[in-house]
Amino acid sequence: MFNLDGAKKSKALSNPIARLMSLAQNSRQAPPEWEFRTDGPAHAPRFTATVHLAGHTATAEATSKTAAKTASAAALFEALFA
Repeated sequence: MFNLDGAKKSKALSNPIARLMSLAQNSRQAPPEWEFRTDGPAHAPRFTATVHLAGHTATAEATSKTAAKTASAAALFEALFA
């Protein structure tokens, strides 16, 4: 379904959210959708982001919502192109 050579994969991982959206658009897929969950105390929250694209899912956790979103997009790329 998705195809990237090594150089394109490396470039995609430099901005995984934008590349994931571009990949979806170029493949005529619905855009990726994210779900977020926050756990932990208010002074040290942990954010979990789960991204869904074309029947594939990846989840990542981080100390900020943005970092969790970026990590989940990178994890989905790794799963799709490993």
